[in-house]
Amino acid sequence: MTTIQALIFDYDGVMTASADRVQQYEAAAAALGLTVEELYQRLWESEGWQQVKRGQITDRDFWRGMLPVFGLDADDWPTGPLAFLVQETLDPLMVGLVQRLRGRYQVALLSNATPAYETRWLNFGLYDLFDVIINSAAVGLAKPDPEIYHLALQRLGRQPAECLFIDDKPRNTLAAEALGIASLVFTTPTALEADLARMGILEQSSVASRQ
Repeated sequence: MTTIQALIFDYDGVMTASADRVQQYEAAAAALGLTVEELYQRLWESEGWQQVKRGQITDRDFWRGMLPVFGLDADDWPTGPLAFLVQETLDPLMVGLVQRLRGRYQVALLSNATPAYETRWLNFGLYDLFDVIINSAAVGLAKPDPEIYHLALQRLGRQPAECLFIDDKPRNTLAAEALGIASLVFTTPTALEADLARMGILEQSSVASRQ
């Protein structure tokens, strides 16, 4: 019998449709004369990203500082090669999976995001889907900082052993596990459903057949 009472989901790469993400990064890198590794490093290992995901600067400030790094106009909100970064869509399979879980378990969203994500999440209806939503930019903390996991536990009213954390980045799941929170590295909705069925959290049903 599982002791899990709450599931905590990452957003980008878990709740979002990511099948085309590899190709999008490859196309953007090629257009900018970079390797995918160089593009990823310049974007997500930058000081600007560290600041915007903790709410220390705005999205506009982030892009005004970032775009010139790629030889683009600082006043040009991401278009062209980088437009895909602000055009994510929800994965309907993951939405359906969370809907099946909610009610039997608490469900939370814990994301390293920016202030602009709040409007996107509202438009996507995520505030009706999740019991708790934590945007790193809104709380000034970011994964894998231990404090943001403690905040999630506090808002859920749960102990670490009562929660399962799901993220596509191993560094974030390892940080959660160090605090006693069971974790899964996300790959696909099918694999996640199988893992949840194996753990006795969810009956395996129709996600695989719809993929």
